[in-house]
Amino acid sequence: MTPLILLDLDTTDSCTVEMISYTNCKDKIDVIYYKIINGGHTWPGAGPAGYPAGNTNQDFNASVEIWNFFKDIRLNQ
Repeated sequence: MTPLILLDLDTTDSCTVEMISYTNCKDKIDVIYYKIINGGHTWPGAGPAGYPAGNTNQDFNASVEIWNFFKDIRLNQ
């Protein structure tokens, strides 16, 4: 599996993103893994620049991606 390097949309955040997709998983769920290169212990897409826990990646928004993953999943009842 070859990682896909996402566009460096914010060159001032000092980090980049690799995206790895896992498809055909159980129950037809696809999983996308985002690897932040040179990022800190921060939430991608949030927080001000210069956060004391390290670089905050601004190339994608983790909250939006998490919602995209869960929005169509239905729990079995």
